[in-house]
Amino acid sequence: MAEALRQLLDARQEKIADRLLDQCERGLVEQLNRSPVIGLHARLSYMLKGRLRRRSDRDGRHTPGFMPALAGVLNLWCREGRRSSIRSVLRELESDDLHVLASEKELDAEVASMLREFDA
Repeated sequence: MAEALRQLLDARQEKIADRLLDQCERGLVEQLNRSPVIGLHARLSYMLKGRLRRRSDRDGRHTPGFMPALAGVLNLWCREGRRSSIRSVLRELESDDLHVLASEKELDAEVASMLREFDA
C-alpha cells in the first residue's frame, strides 16, 4: 500500500491517492503512518496524518477495502503504460493480497497476467 501511494504521489496523482486512502480502514492508515518508509516521503506522511485527524469520527463506518480501489489504480496505470509502477506495487504485496487482487472482477487482463510473475 505504501508503495502504491508513493508511486501515485510521484506521478502527481494526489486525488487518486486520496481516493485509495478513503478505502482503507483506520487501522491500516495508522500502520502506514508508523512505517519508517513513509517518513522518507514528506508529502505522504502529511497526507496520512491529515487523514487520521479527519477520520477520528468514522471508525465504525464500513469501507469496502482497498483491494478494489488498488485494482482500479493498477488498471489506470496499465492504460497509461506505467507497467514498472504496477510491478513495484505487486512486488510489495504479500501472497494473500496477490490472491485477493487476482480475484477482483474489474482487474485488467494485462495486470492479472503480471500477477503471475509475483505469485510464488
